[in-house]
Amino acid sequence: MQIRSIESAKLQYPKESFRPLLVTEVTRMQGGQYCVAAWDLYKERIVRPLQFGGDNWFFKTNQPMWRPGSLLNAIPTLASSGIAPHRRENLLLSRRPHILEEWDEPELYRAMIGVAKHSILEAFGVPLTENRYVVEGTDCPSLAGIRVPRSRIWFFSNKTDRLRLRLEDSDQQIYTLPVTSEALLRLFAPIEGRFGVVEANSWLEQNRPTDEILLRLGFARGWVGSEGVWSPRRCYLQLNGVICPTDNYGMFADPAVSV
Repeated sequence: MQIRSIESAKLQYPKESFRPLLVTEVTRMQGGQYCVAAWDLYKERIVRPLQFGGDNWFFKTNQPMWRPGSLLNAIPTLASSGIAPHRRENLLLSRRPHILEEWDEPELYRAMIGVAKHSILEAFGVPLTENRYVVEGTDCPSLAGIRVPRSRIWFFSNKTDRLRLRLEDSDQQIYTLPVTSEALLRLFAPIEGRFGVVEANSWLEQNRPTDEILLRLGFARGWVGSEGVWSPRRCYLQLNGVICPTDNYGMFADPAVSV
């Protein structure tokens, strides 16, 4: 069986004819939209592909949802979009990309673990206020991946029954992040998921305590707060996805659904 890799993809999809983007995370937004992040194989950087007008993506019956591991062919424009920190990764596309192929979770893990950092400070280059957010306009990346031993992360839910992840990174800093991953929420959100927090941690524990888990992180769009008084706006860090070295997702998910 062929094992996919960035090197093999470059051979199959040369840069003269393709702009392959490897989807690393798909997250939920309001209004039925989804935010997608992907590794640009030739630019060797993480990007956030957006529609030509700067909007995120809808998925309908005739438009299959991309998932982590989808390899897309993109046609970028020369225009830029957004403000810091999101501006760094925003990539406007001239039209909707199509799927070239689908990678499984171990293939995605092997492709991305080498560029992951060991701490949130290393990944974003600036300390988070209250270990939770940066203010809008901060000059730092808006997307990153960090590698954390499984023993240092676990899921829990807060008083509003939102799924969250607690992690301790290599700087011995503790963070509690809201989960926005489409696949994880579909399965493990306490209110809407088919399962709950206990099952989410059972899924994680299929990996050994010393196994490094790849956490995909990103800042949400700027928020003015519940009373609308925050200026500048705050961009809160969230968990966009979890990528494991082995694919244990089938123990809970339908075969057609993947983290």
